[in-house]
Amino acid sequence: MALNSIFKNSILLLAGNSFSAVASFVRNIIIARLISVEDFGIAMLFALTMSAIEMASNLAIDKIIIQDKEGNAESFQATGQAFQLIRGFIGGIILFFSAKYVALFFKVPEAIWAFQLLALYPVIKGFTHLDVSRFQRKMNFMPLMWVEAIPLLVSLVLSWPLTIWLGDYSVMIWLLLLQVSLFVLLTHLLAERKFKLQWDSNVIKKIYLFGWPLLVNGILMFAILQGDKAIVGSMFTMETLGWYSVAFSLTLAPTMLLMKVSYSLLLPVLSKCRSDREMFKQQSETILHVCVLMGALLGFFFVLFGYDLLVFLFGEKYSQAVNIVAWLGLMQGIRLAKAGPMIVALASSDTKNPMISNSVRGLAFIIAIYAAWLNSGVEVIVMIAILGEMAAFSWSVMMLGKKLNMPLWRCVYIAVVYFLTCVFLIYLLPLFIENELLMKLLIVLIYVLTLFPQISSIRKKYSWMASKRYL
Repeated sequence: MALNSIFKNSILLLAGNSFSAVASFVRNIIIARLISVEDFGIAMLFALTMSAIEMASNLAIDKIIIQDKEGNAESFQATGQAFQLIRGFIGGIILFFSAKYVALFFKVPEAIWAFQLLALYPVIKGFTHLDVSRFQRKMNFMPLMWVEAIPLLVSLVLSWPLTIWLGDYSVMIWLLLLQVSLFVLLTHLLAERKFKLQWDSNVIKKIYLFGWPLLVNGILMFAILQGDKAIVGSMFTMETLGWYSVAFSLTLAPTMLLMKVSYSLLLPVLSKCRSDREMFKQQSETILHVCVLMGALLGFFFVLFGYDLLVFLFGEKYSQAVNIVAWLGLMQGIRLAKAGPMIVALASSDTKNPMISNSVRGLAFIIAIYAAWLNSGVEVIVMIAILGEMAAFSWSVMMLGKKLNMPLWRCVYIAVVYFLTCVFLIYLLPLFIENELLMKLLIVLIYVLTLFPQISSIRKKYSWMASKRYL
């Protein structure tokens, strides 16, 4: 496929993903402003629970429909739909009967009914028509964009009146159920084939063999993305989880968007020159530097402006997050930097690199559980997560350097310098700021000048590669 076609589809996906991310983020802002901090913490538990159910049972049926050579066959699709439906019912039954224990685990016995009602979510999603996934075999992403964007748009529009009407955490349950119902309905409305169910043991075996490594990686990703919130929700109060979730979502939203941009735009460029080993090395190093630079700028932004932005968007009642938003911004900055080695690893067909680096990050999750058990504060848990992200990034880059037979230690060195600079700012900035805005603008100027040599180096490398017609 031509490179311009890849970019066109990447931009389409990026537009859809950007809209979905913004709609979800704005919806959470509306709900957070209209209900109490404690109720917002409980509301976040529902999203957390659904993520756990999804990742604990996700064998990536939609992905194998796209990738397998027989994925276009009706019998293959019908078997996938049958397997998906059974998985949804099993997930719903498990969640319904474990609702009491989940609510007690998070110390919210008053929300047992809500967790039981949430059991409808995986059951409803089990009826998803897989034609939307099949369309992607022909690079037709428009149906996927509609089925994801429209439910989120409706959820966003209804979030304000529903929150005013209900006035508590239950609004999130009804919005989630409405969203998944619209999603499933649209997959059927946009489908070409009739919805059929079939059982083929050979297809089931294929689904299992394809999906179990992704299932393991999904569980690791849950520990990385949602694990810290699970610890806070179970070890601290719902009020603490409320302001922590607000700070976390504020820093996560731009990170995930930038990561999707990076994967959509940089991966095709890097894949194009895979046959030219020297060029591949040059572009790989450049992409690593680009992602480190983006991560550093994101980290600096939240260290300097994170608290002001949080209060502006969510309100003064979440001001307790002042001590945590900068640390979370730093953590997300390192996570964004980690997208660099992930992109290079995928371009070189090295699927072990992401799994091993995520395992390294997962060890920090275990340490964080122990720290919470010792009654350590939320800041300590986030600091452990930051060290885990840095260790995972360093490990991934070093493995990549060994595989490509090239020294990449400079990327780790630059990332460590940025990391230590952010830590320095977090601790010392409050001590010498009198005119806060002026000081922040001055620091931004200093770091733009500091980063200029790095930006200039990237520009020169890309100019050279463009002259060789690799871009």
